[in-house]
Amino acid sequence: MLPACILLFLTFGWGPQMGTVVCALIVLIIGSVLLWRPPESPILWFVFVFQWIELFSPTLLANWEGVTLKSLERYGDPTYATWLAMFGMVLHVIGIRVGAGRADTYQGAIIAQQVHEFSQIRLFKLYLVAVMLVSLVPFVVEIIPGLRHPLGVSVNLKWAAYIILTIVTFSQPTASKGLWVVVFTLEVFQGFFGYFSGFKFVFLFTFLAIMTARYRFKIGQIVGALLLTIIAISLGVTWTAVKPEYRSYLNGGTNQQIITVGAAERIGKLYELTSQLDGEDVRRGGEALSKRLGYISFFGAATEYVPAVVPHAGGSILWDAVSRVFMPRLIFPDKPIIDESALVRKYTGQQVAGIDRGTQISLGFYAESYVDFGVYGMMFCLFGWGFFLGSGYRFLVRGRYSRGVLGYALATVVLLPAYGIGPSSAKLFGGIATSLLVLYFFNRFIVPRYLSWLRLANSSITPVSKHRGV
Repeated sequence: MLPACILLFLTFGWGPQMGTVVCALIVLIIGSVLLWRPPESPILWFVFVFQWIELFSPTLLANWEGVTLKSLERYGDPTYATWLAMFGMVLHVIGIRVGAGRADTYQGAIIAQQVHEFSQIRLFKLYLVAVMLVSLVPFVVEIIPGLRHPLGVSVNLKWAAYIILTIVTFSQPTASKGLWVVVFTLEVFQGFFGYFSGFKFVFLFTFLAIMTARYRFKIGQIVGALLLTIIAISLGVTWTAVKPEYRSYLNGGTNQQIITVGAAERIGKLYELTSQLDGEDVRRGGEALSKRLGYISFFGAATEYVPAVVPHAGGSILWDAVSRVFMPRLIFPDKPIIDESALVRKYTGQQVAGIDRGTQISLGFYAESYVDFGVYGMMFCLFGWGFFLGSGYRFLVRGRYSRGVLGYALATVVLLPAYGIGPSSAKLFGGIATSLLVLYFFNRFIVPRYLSWLRLANSSITPVSKHRGV
């Protein structure tokens, strides 16, 4: 990371925020040292790096343009919030490290043996079964709406199967890359036709799986990876450019996050919109995408609005996030929905679009921690969030029922929603906690009965004495 940070400084460091850039780069190095855990999955490091990008890319962009950070933001001056986020991020990373525990080279030996024992065809069949199960979820939810969130975890199982398939494909010299390319391509196209930009997940999971596989690329494959990166960025720019009109078509003008048209109509509309793009549309899409990478505006607005206009929430936001987990909608059908935009309006004074217009805009859990507890309480809260994420990682990766490649795949899927600071506390904690609870029962009762070949129990590796507690 040190050469990368030097390059970032030489590119973006000279400007009005040079001191902030230097400190941010130091944070990047500290976080990488604490969370880079070879030979384990890089998900914790990736979560940190993407949060770092969201928090500090506006500062880098402002320095690049030679202007102050305030001049780029429409909701207030985020300079103070940026410094708060910097200190909070360090404590957040320390919390993750404490929760996850020390890296364990024994885990690498587990994966190395397991991935060479697995059959690629068998994993492909497992992936297809998972896809079919996921396709049945909407029909069950329509009958029993209260099962929406527990059954939604089934998507994690599909992605876990994809991750294991990818790790095996890039670990076994004889594995067919063609079979994997078919699966990858189908996931990209399927993700592009949804309400949200689901295609990005296949790129992220592929990146994390290949890093876990420790695959050594040849020159031609490196060129291919760079081309794939360019394709991913191009898809992101295209999606950003057509998204407003495409979503309006999908929801039939109802301003709800729903899809009212069939697959053929979606494909036709998407082709129509993309074929009409010109150079100016692409430029605006690229500019909007680069601005979306930064997520410090509402945090800055909140520091100016709280407590000057409205008092701190005193922990009510965090309590709402935690209590929701213990109030399943199946038993509490009248539980209020999460209205993130309402929190933005209340604690920043900004009138942003909400549920009535088919969207949700969040403060982000960094800003919510400040709104809840103030400057000092925010630091303890972010440490706690980090400890929660790290503990969830350790539970899956080193747990009795999922240790090995299955645990790595599940940890990658479950913790990926934490890769940005945009999610609200309620959605972040509720989603991860629900996933961990459902996966405990899945690993405890389903895997031993139907998927025992995925478990470490089939491995002949035995831990050395200093790791006997694992």
